Amino acid sequence: ETKPRSTRPVMISGIIGASPGATGTARGQSQLRQAFEFTNSYCMPQPEILVFRAGEKFDAEGRLTDEPTRTYLGKYLEALRDWALKFRA
Repeated sequence: ETKPRSTRPVMISGIIGASPGATGTARGQSQLRQAFEFTNSYCMPQPEILVFRAGEKFDAEGRLTDEPTRTYLGKYLEALRDWALKFRA
């Protein structure tokens, strides 16, 4: 028996990724977005964060030290909050 999909999202999300390479996590983020389509998850379309050369942007304790990335992350989190509020019941 096939059941209809719920009209309410299962998950509301954004995607952030970091990698040591020059392309960040572009491929991985693309794959996650495709998977979210089939799980009734609403993934924020923009902005995206693809942190490249992560080893240069985090200290030995894992703290983000790159100021431009920190600033953009703050804007991203504000956008994610606004995105999530769109789905309030």
